[in-house]
This record gives sequence, structure tokens and C-alpha cells, in this order.
Amino acid sequence: MVTNALGIILQELGKSNLIPINDLVPDRNNSCLIGLPGGLKIQIEMDKSELNLIVGCDLGEVPVGRYRTDIFREALRANSAPYPVYGIFAFSTKTKHLVLHDHLRLSEYNGEKLAEHLKPFIEKAKIWMDAIKAGELPTNTPSQAPSLGSLFGFK
Repeated sequence: MVTNALGIILQELGKSNLIPINDLVPDRNNSCLIGLPGGLKIQIEMDKSELNLIVGCDLGEVPVGRYRTDIFREALRANSAPYPVYGIFAFSTKTKHLVLHDHLRLSEYNGEKLAEHLKPFIEKAKIWMDAIKAGELPTNTPSQAPSLGSLFGFK
């Protein structure tokens, strides 16, 4: 029987069409790593305050050189895209991997709403992971759709 908030959200998420896995439960570290087709792995856990869900995905190692510079530039563009942004890119200097993560207010989510949020998050992660594996730059992702322009027309 699940008794904590993360366990309840994971049970509800497991009943969704996005991730139909009946036995999603937190591990002993109060975290859950979900393996998806294509090698993508999504980790869901609570922050220390237990007020927010942290969703993360390791997108792979980005080699040193011009390609890393180009990937960082694209990641910064994606991070500054207009709302909604499904995931923020970060770089781990320890592992040399690009990471996509989100902090979600627990009080605003249940399993179904989390599944709705995860769909474009997973799509974005998959596009970027595949691009990194191929040594290419990613194509447009859900949070990179062209905007109608800025308030004063500046770019």
C-alpha cells in the first residue's frame, strides 16, 4: 500500500495511457526511474521540501568541441522559448551529459495531469537524445515552436 504523495502520483501515472505500468512505486530513495522504448529513462522524485516533483532525463554525453558549443547554443534558445516550456536543459560537468529537467508544484498535479505534461517532455527529450547520439542539432521541439514575435519586434 502506497502512503506518500510520490507513490500516489506514480500509481495514478501508471494508470494513464502514456505510461501504462501498473507497478510504478518509489524506490528506497523515494525516486522512480521509468525506462521507455528507445532507451529513454525518466526519473521522477520529490524535492527535499516535498512540495515539488522533479522530473529528469539524461540525454547523453556531449563531446567537447564545436558540436558542444552548437548544442549549448540550441539548449539556451530552447530554455528561453516562450511558455509553455517542457523541461529546462542543464549540463552536468561531472558526467559531461546534457540533462532535461522540470520542477513541478505537487499541489497542481495528479497522475493524469503529470501524464499530460510528460507527453511533450518525453517528445522533446527523445528528439534531443536522438540528435546527440547522431551528432546532429535537434529539430524543433514542442517548446521551440516559432513565436509570433516579441513585444517590440526585437529578436
